[in-house]
Amino acid sequence: MTLTYLTWITITATATATVCLVLYLVAQLPRRAHALAGHDRGAPPRSSDETVFLFKGSALIDTDRCSAPTPSAETFDWAAFRRWLLPRFAAIPDIPSMIDAPSEIAARDDPAARLIFEPGPEDSNTLRVRLRDAGLSDPSQRHELRLQMLTGLTHIAQTRDCPYPLWRLDLTGRILWRNAACDSRFEALSDMPLPGPGERRNDQVSLRNPLNMGEDCFEIHTIAQPDGFARYAIETTRVRTAEAARVDFIQTLTKTFAHLTVGLAVFDQRRQLVLFNPALTDLTRLPPEFMATRPSLNAFFDRLRDGHVMPEPRDYTDWRRQIDDMLSSAEDGLYQETWSLPSNVTYKVTGRPHPDGAVAFFFEDISADVQQSRRHQSEMSTRDAMIEALDQAVMIVCPDDRISLCNSAFRQLVGIAPDRALTDLRLTEALKSGQAEMPHPRFWKELNKLIRTTKTRGSLGQGPILDDRPLAARVRRLPDGGRMVLIGPEDGTALALSA
Repeated sequence: MTLTYLTWITITATATATVCLVLYLVAQLPRRAHALAGHDRGAPPRSSDETVFLFKGSALIDTDRCSAPTPSAETFDWAAFRRWLLPRFAAIPDIPSMIDAPSEIAARDDPAARLIFEPGPEDSNTLRVRLRDAGLSDPSQRHELRLQMLTGLTHIAQTRDCPYPLWRLDLTGRILWRNAACDSRFEALSDMPLPGPGERRNDQVSLRNPLNMGEDCFEIHTIAQPDGFARYAIETTRVRTAEAARVDFIQTLTKTFAHLTVGLAVFDQRRQLVLFNPALTDLTRLPPEFMATRPSLNAFFDRLRDGHVMPEPRDYTDWRRQIDDMLSSAEDGLYQETWSLPSNVTYKVTGRPHPDGAVAFFFEDISADVQQSRRHQSEMSTRDAMIEALDQAVMIVCPDDRISLCNSAFRQLVGIAPDRALTDLRLTEALKSGQAEMPHPRFWKELNKLIRTTKTRGSLGQGPILDDRPLAARVRRLPDGGRMVLIGPEDGTALALSA
């Protein structure tokens, strides 16, 4: 009996304590809700049509609705919270600390929806944000629905007004939706093959333009999606027209340059050969089959080097540097060189820039000109040596009174310095120098008169005395109107001049 009585006392006491604990916890629930909805004393209680978010600094530390979009405590901070709300609520501050007083923002799509900011005490660094939105028991859920609806409407408006044709197909290829740019012409593409699951394909098509009865070219992109297919059309009419015009232009240029004797090689901005003429293959001995492959600029000059059609570089590094320098100079319009080859062939190579970053090289065989120039130089050297070997003083006077040539004997006779250039030496100056070097009362004056008046030939004697022998002069008219003057002893012997 005693044991039973004690047992009942224990059970009664335990039940009483449990009830008290439950009552205490129930009493604490309004306090927590009040603390979350208003973390400062006297804050208004939370209504049923709002969601409350509590931030400490930029971190979300609590919310009263589990449906709020909180993927993780680490990722859903103030920045993510702001991105989530910005499509409907404008002018949300970048950081919570910028909010130092209670304020609120109305939603763009529904003025009744509000975002209310309530900063906590200064030392707490907290901010309570109320999302108030009627219609659902969870305002954050309604916001998410409205956000999705606004995003969908924005995407529909963007695709509807897009200038490129866009349309969707079901799994059978039937058109479900199309934008304004997708006119009825594109219905004819219903038979176009569709890609497999997860794939995409590109097709080139031509559709008749009803306005000008011409052909419009399009590049059609088809993308497979789980519920159908998306198609995008990009008009390429201008691109194809420009490409066709470029091909026609190159063919015209090729025909134009086909009869030139100068070799031509044009490289585009990618440094690929796009144009050459038959003369180039004749001059460089490169096979047309190789040229037809549109080699790169480096491959082209490599073949020239291998075929000994250009000067052999010292090494490969020097060769590459030479090509780079050649290309840079050609792009600036400055490259021009003469290639003298071991085969006695000489090329004049010129590089010129072309529009759109292209560059052209011209190859001209100047071997004949070079050989003629060399023969001329050889003849001039022979002539100079012959005049220099004469034992008389010789002077060639041009029709304009310039002295174009004289030997060292003449320079020494009239006192002209050996290094004096003849470009500005006149007949009058030479005769004055002769008068000063070997004075005579009439010889130099009469020689001047004889040079100017002789029609074919003339002579003059009784000149200055040199080594007890008087000097004489003979004048001969040259085919070009000039005069050749020879001065020496009257007896025809050689001049005795000191070395």
